[in-house]
Amino acid sequence: MERKYKTVSFYTLGCKLNQSETSAIENEFIQNGFKVVPYGEKSDITIVNTCTVTNRASKKSRNIIKQAKRFSPDGKLFAVGCYSQVYWEKLKKIPEIDFILGNKEKFQIFEYLKNSEDKELSKVAVDTIKKDEYFVKEFTSTTERTRAVLKVQTGCNKFCSYCIVPYARGLPVSRNFNDSVNEAKDLVRKGFKEIVLTGIDIGSYSYEDKKLINLIQEIEKIDGIKRIRISSIELNSLSDELILHVAKSKIIAPHFHLSLQAGSDEILKRMRRRYSTAEFFKKVNFIRKNIPNVSLGTDVIVGFPGESEKLFNETYEFIKKVEFNHLHIFRYSKKEGTPAALMPDQINEKVKKERSQRLRNLEKSLKNKYINKFIGKTVSVLCEKHDADNFYGFSEHYVKVKIEPKIEEKLKKSFVNEFLNVYIIGENIDSLVGKIE
Repeated sequence: MERKYKTVSFYTLGCKLNQSETSAIENEFIQNGFKVVPYGEKSDITIVNTCTVTNRASKKSRNIIKQAKRFSPDGKLFAVGCYSQVYWEKLKKIPEIDFILGNKEKFQIFEYLKNSEDKELSKVAVDTIKKDEYFVKEFTSTTERTRAVLKVQTGCNKFCSYCIVPYARGLPVSRNFNDSVNEAKDLVRKGFKEIVLTGIDIGSYSYEDKKLINLIQEIEKIDGIKRIRISSIELNSLSDELILHVAKSKIIAPHFHLSLQAGSDEILKRMRRRYSTAEFFKKVNFIRKNIPNVSLGTDVIVGFPGESEKLFNETYEFIKKVEFNHLHIFRYSKKEGTPAALMPDQINEKVKKERSQRLRNLEKSLKNKYINKFIGKTVSVLCEKHDADNFYGFSEHYVKVKIEPKIEEKLKKSFVNEFLNVYIIGENIDSLVGKIE
């Protein structure tokens, strides 16, 4: 390739999987001699990895694309990812974009860059995602200097009535088992002590005769791995066998993010979710019976079509009953091409906002009740950063912890990327405060 292009910048919207994939593409640019500059600075190439999980994400994707061209008017602009995959026809109307690449094509970006001056080459490259077309490249993302995100699965075949993801990501496909383990080993060699396993529907991981539990058991054997965390998982794919394994493991974090979406059986049916509230609660009880003080987070959608005040209250009371300590709250928004977009009884936006706020208030109460359990106890914290006065990290239960060091400990900057036994002395809004034992 001509070295006409020397700098590249990235903007990523959406989920951890998107972040992981951006990191993989970024690594490829670095290996090809490019300098990565912060988004907002002038660059020869700008890559916007888009999201379309909500209308707000779609709108932000379009706005960032237009903004990116203003930052680098003479540079090449690539719009890639989920919004590009599903709504490429809309993006085609935005003149600022040089190339629109889908979720498969974004990993072939250098091929399009080489031919970017070819006037005959279409600016759109979006193909139907077919099974087993992923995982040709590595997919690694990091948070600060301590945690790596390892993508081992993508795609979904649930086809919930509100969700565009199966159309954006295709059907489920799992990464080669040995490749996954080998990359985990490489990450540990590079100094990462915590690995987050991620995917669109990670619980459906299945490569030949290997399931998710087999992959986790193999990664646990890696010398130097200190913590494994499982990202968001569907209730129906979280097996009792995996729960029991987490219960006895010294390495897997006692934390599950179980996607609920609604606590009303009527709304769950409309959403095409494949469980009832009774089944969900039974699974939660099994988890809590075997993993005391387990951290439980969830996703919930408010204002789904047909959600009356009565049905919303069912969701509110169910969340209260389960006692989740962390909520991702989304206001329902129509997604063109999904069954829910055509449903009657769409909910007023003002009502959605009010219900969102009620759940946020509930979350504060539930989180405060949960984190107070740890006062007077010792937790294991992976130290991620520090300022002039304190160190900060997350406990095994995925609770943020501020560590107040002694004067002599303030000089020890190497605490970053170390696991520390921290005695919890108090809490501060949504985090814990402790001292090194």
